[in-house]
Amino acid sequence: MWSGPKGRPPSPSTASLNLSSPINDSVVNRCLTLLANLHQVRGPLSSFRSINNAGEMIGSGWVRRSEDSKAELLSQLADKIREMRELRPSQDRIASVDGGSLYDCRVAGPTLRFGPFDTVQDFHRHLRQVMEFDSRLNSEIQELIKQQSNSWPLAFTHGDLSSLNILVRGNDIVGIIDWETAGWYPSYWEYTTAYQVNPQNSFWINEIDKFLQPMPEELAMERVRQKYFGDIPDF
Repeated sequence: MWSGPKGRPPSPSTASLNLSSPINDSVVNRCLTLLANLHQVRGPLSSFRSINNAGEMIGSGWVRRSEDSKAELLSQLADKIREMRELRPSQDRIASVDGGSLYDCRVAGPTLRFGPFDTVQDFHRHLRQVMEFDSRLNSEIQELIKQQSNSWPLAFTHGDLSSLNILVRGNDIVGIIDWETAGWYPSYWEYTTAYQVNPQNSFWINEIDKFLQPMPEELAMERVRQKYFGDIPDF
């Protein structure tokens, strides 16, 4: 739901994605069907985004919830994310759901869109502004480049699992909204982007490990990347 830094244009609606020539109809249709279930789409499945008036943000009244209520909601959220991550891409490339470019205003670059990328290493090279390993570099950057040379499996990723984007009604998750940043990413990306917590919802940082698999090494790696190559404050 975050609209990005002041002065940047609003994010493009995922409803406008061109799905007329998807790289694989069955994969796209499975993604769309899952997204419909996750955020209550009513109408054609060509739209990723809907306005859901049936729920409220999960953070509303969180401190007043019982521990059992919190645990139930986080368990449901974990189940929904697990189902989403069971999807498999038709091609091993980092891309949007239809195989095109990605959007994330938190990723530094000359434009708001980037990719697609044929390999995880190509993606990482973009994230560090095409810098290659050099023994004269800062030791933290050297270690970052070594870490980023590893490979991770791809996973279908929302990319902004902020408390602002999860809707609840009572003790039920009824929607996940704002899918502009969704796509096929390295499996750690969901976890590390979730840690980019809106300062107004700092409580959420204590809940992330309860619905996503903790990946502390990748989180540390991303913190170094943000330190040297990010255009937002350290998280």
